[in-house]
Amino acid sequence: MAAGPVTHSWRRIDSWLRDCAPRTFRAQPPPATRGEIAAAEVSLGLTFPEQLTASLLCHNGGDQLRLPCVYSLLSADEIVDHQRLQVEIENDTRAEYLAHGIPLEIGGRYARWHPAWIPFAGDAGGGYLVLDTRPGPCRGRVGTRDEIGRSEFPPGSTRASLAGFLEAVADALEGNEMLDGYEPTVEDGALSWRTDG
Repeated sequence: MAAGPVTHSWRRIDSWLRDCAPRTFRAQPPPATRGEIAAAEVSLGLTFPEQLTASLLCHNGGDQLRLPCVYSLLSADEIVDHQRLQVEIENDTRAEYLAHGIPLEIGGRYARWHPAWIPFAGDAGGGYLVLDTRPGPCRGRVGTRDEIGRSEFPPGSTRASLAGFLEAVADALEGNEMLDGYEPTVEDGALSWRTDG
């Protein structure tokens, strides 16, 4: 069962935040309800992966907790809003690509956003951390989709699943270690991530 590692990682993250970044800890939202998650799934016509549900049952989003380096967790409602927005933009972009003979970049069927990607964190500029729910070898992987539409699903165990990613965040916090080129730091009781360069 995949939910256990997610919950365990959140306990570790919350414990570290409580001790080392109390301002960020106090700003953490409460868990989503199962009803909120079910309503989001119905709105999107899909079932959230078990690990995403487990994460939402720990914290329903979180503006103040930045994941390396600028991503904020999305709530169940925000996941719906952002997914709908990206699918709408994808439909417009795809039509434009097809009208101008531009090759579709994602499996030859989509331009910039696959409808089976579920955004779970976003930055202020239109970039996302996404879970890939497509069947196949990338299913469950954590990827990035930047503000201009480039997507990447890096290899490695820290991106193989949401559970692996959250475990890597917990490890980085507890060990004051680099993650994806960023080091955790605390300023005025708030967590931030500093680049190594």
